[in-house]
Amino acid sequence: MAAYFIDLDGTVFYYGTNKFLPNAAENLRKLLSLGNQIIFTTYRSRRDSEGAAQVLVGAGLRCPVLTDVASPRVVINDEGASAINHHTDAPWNPV
Repeated sequence: MAAYFIDLDGTVFYYGTNKFLPNAAENLRKLLSLGNQIIFTTYRSRRDSEGAAQVLVGAGLRCPVLTDVASPRVVINDEGASAINHHTDAPWNPV
């Protein structure tokens, strides 16, 4: 079990849209089904991210969305932390 902090634009959705990248929704649902926690982050304002939040919920992804979060994001953690750099608008590989 792990906590995933996942950016929305270019990582979950095509950059600047609310359209899922190939395999993104399916893989995110799989991560949740395995007991993981997902927290979405975005530099979008709360107002601009409302549509994205509705799309996520409609896809069965009821997860918190942190808005107005500048990029790059830096996570400081003890041992065991990892990072995945996802190329902008690239499809997801199966989890």
